[in-house]
Amino acid sequence: MNLHALSHSRFMYKPSRKSMLLIVAAGIALIAGLAAASGSYAAAKDAEAQLGANDKQFLMTAAQAGNAEIVASKTASGKANSDAVKKFAAEMLADHGKVADELKKLAAGKGLNVPDEPSMKQQALIAKLNVLDGAKFDQLYAAEIGVAAHKEAVALFRKAAVSAKDADVKAFAQQNLPALEHHLQMAQNLKTAVGE
Repeated sequence: MNLHALSHSRFMYKPSRKSMLLIVAAGIALIAGLAAASGSYAAAKDAEAQLGANDKQFLMTAAQAGNAEIVASKTASGKANSDAVKKFAAEMLADHGKVADELKKLAAGKGLNVPDEPSMKQQALIAKLNVLDGAKFDQLYAAEIGVAAHKEAVALFRKAAVSAKDADVKAFAQQNLPALEHHLQMAQNLKTAVGE
């Protein structure tokens, strides 16, 4: 008997039909899993690619504006001198917090990650607010975070409500515009009340 043939036949593993089926099934499952993962990544990239530049810019700018309102209003809740400013800040926290969550969900569905902080310009304004106290704080908060920021937000949302290409982005802008217009009116009244 050939020693070489004997050594191969003795130690050579021959998988059973059942183990071969398990190996094939595992391979198919692995390939399907990789395809699904790659498909969801591709779908997210496709969704982002389909979102026009203006719609992306709207979502990014709206996120930063909302973040500025939230950060400044948290500060005002504890630092404001006037009860009217504290009440306004509490309402801004509630409303802008809700809208920020909706915006993040909408953007994520479009494959877009929006900022979770205010812009550099907005951060500088918040830093300026942080060093003020009393009536000076209330006046600057009412003028800049109340009136000026809401004028910008109303203009931003008004434009997107008319010209956004993505139907979901347009609906988001249209749905939230009335609340922003109401906030602007409240802010103008607040600015008058705190004497700015």
